[in-house]
Amino acid sequence: VVVKEVKLWSDELDRPLLHSIFFGGGTPSLIGAERIGRIVEAVRESFEFKTEIEISLEANPEDLSTRQIEKLYSVGLNRLSFGVQSFNPLLLGRLGRCHNESTVRDGVLWARRAGFDNLSFDLIYGIPTQTFHDWQESLNVAVSLEPDHISTYELSLEPWTKMGQWVKSGEEQLPGEDSVIEMYEWS
Repeated sequence: VVVKEVKLWSDELDRPLLHSIFFGGGTPSLIGAERIGRIVEAVRESFEFKTEIEISLEANPEDLSTRQIEKLYSVGLNRLSFGVQSFNPLLLGRLGRCHNESTVRDGVLWARRAGFDNLSFDLIYGIPTQTFHDWQESLNVAVSLEPDHISTYELSLEPWTKMGQWVKSGEEQLPGEDSVIEMYEWS
């Protein structure tokens, strides 16, 4: 379906020049390198590419093995964005995340070995029970891993999530506004 859409839009837009391709908004890595490769190939056939095009994928660190990372690189991706969120095990548990610092370190190592020279981390502040010190520690670990980019985001709660329900019921409490501002400013 996506390949058909790519071809449809190529005709509709008269084959414009692309500067980047971004697979994001959730965990597109779960569809697998082969499917991503088919989409990239369809885009290559249907659009003009800037010489130095960035082809980027968002992924959870725990979803990628060394083999998957190698396949992603071989199908044309040149940037990986890891949804790290935090390096604090307790906060990762609150977020329902299955990775840890070691998983991220492995992912970075495998990605660099595969040829990726553009890695990004997403980190979240404003998580229930998160302290300013927790935030500093996560940022320090992130910087020590030498990604090419770090994006920071304030936690956004959705009412249908477990955490959204916990906060609404009072089981969990978000950090105070002053604390969240301090985390934001330290980013």
